[in-house]
Amino acid sequence: QAYNTIRSLAYDYQKKHGKEAPSGSPTAQANALYYYRQAIRYDDEVAKAKYMQMYLDGGGKRSRIREGINRAKPLEPLPVNLRYKFRESLSAAEKETLKKANEWYVDTYKK
Repeated sequence: QAYNTIRSLAYDYQKKHGKEAPSGSPTAQANALYYYRQAIRYDDEVAKAKYMQMYLDGGGKRSRIREGINRAKPLEPLPVNLRYKFRESLSAAEKETLKKANEWYVDTYKK
């Protein structure tokens, strides 16, 4: 929950400061990478193999998987130049939520 809360706050902060979130329909390749990340999250070996193959069949490259996983970082929705100000705008409780979101991300995707 902490992860989703922080992502939501980051998107709201971005809008508040005149930056629009990327829009558009995800491609089949992007969807395959998303579901691959979900398979990692749930430690589902069968799904990991399936979505990895779909990603590769759609033109994805193994060398770019890390980039996709990095895009899942809690503060990734924010442009780099807004991240410090965003963190400074958080309440003490929200900063704790950010800490938990980062821990969840590392435990889930970087193991």
